[in-house]
Amino acid sequence: MIFVPGADAYQADGCADGSNALHAFAHADGGWHLMGCMLSAASCNKWLLEDILQTNDYAGEQQAIADDKLGKNHVYFLPYLMGERSPINDTNARGTLIGMTMDTTRADLTQAVLEGVSFAIRDSVEVARSLGITINSSKICGGGAKSPLWKKIMANVLNAKLECLESEQGPGMGGAMLAMVACGEYASVQEVCDKFVNVASVVEPEPEPTPEPEPESKPAIAPKPKPEPIDYQDPFDPGTGEKPKKLSFMERVQQKMNKLGSAFVGKEDDKEDW
Repeated sequence: MIFVPGADAYQADGCADGSNALHAFAHADGGWHLMGCMLSAASCNKWLLEDILQTNDYAGEQQAIADDKLGKNHVYFLPYLMGERSPINDTNARGTLIGMTMDTTRADLTQAVLEGVSFAIRDSVEVARSLGITINSSKICGGGAKSPLWKKIMANVLNAKLECLESEQGPGMGGAMLAMVACGEYASVQEVCDKFVNVASVVEPEPEPTPEPEPESKPAIAPKPKPEPIDYQDPFDPGTGEKPKKLSFMERVQQKMNKLGSAFVGKEDDKEDW
């Protein structure tokens, strides 16, 4: 779930964008905020590990996912195990694992789930950005925030700095803070946030990798010129300069035999003169 503050987010019809991809709510400070809500995020990882792989070792399953594998997985996951709210609003959407081969490993499946959820959250973030809202950083809490690997993937996918809070209690802590403001313990939401919202660590997005230079292309080899067509010259009919009639194989054989016979007959006649 993501929350994006924005005083101008709410429109007259209650729709923040043209397709109602994000939900607009009245904010406690008098403005409005946008909410993008996934129906299954960290629960997708729980489903894979506990129900499918039959393990509770979350950290152990992620150890095989090295840094050099991030962004290079051939397995993809759509995290719609219970339909989806933001931004597609489709109760009939279903989860999907695609790209599996005989070489697919447990680590590939785990990485696909972590990346698939991260990109689904990015879908909502991109809707907010399309409305002109700048998102360069975000606070993160909850069960998924316990995973250093998942936070790294999330920061890279969102291209935003993630601030990890000291308290893991997001909704409960927020409700208590609003109650403090309502009771007059603090004058404003900002004041109580400054008091209780403390950042424990920060995860920066990694810079875009420099694309490898393309290998220098070899100079194109010029095609060999086609040889000039050679007119067929019958060796037994030299000097005519005329293109001979195209004969079949048997006709050419018969023609040559006739010419050979004529040549021998001429020699026999010469012998009689001797």
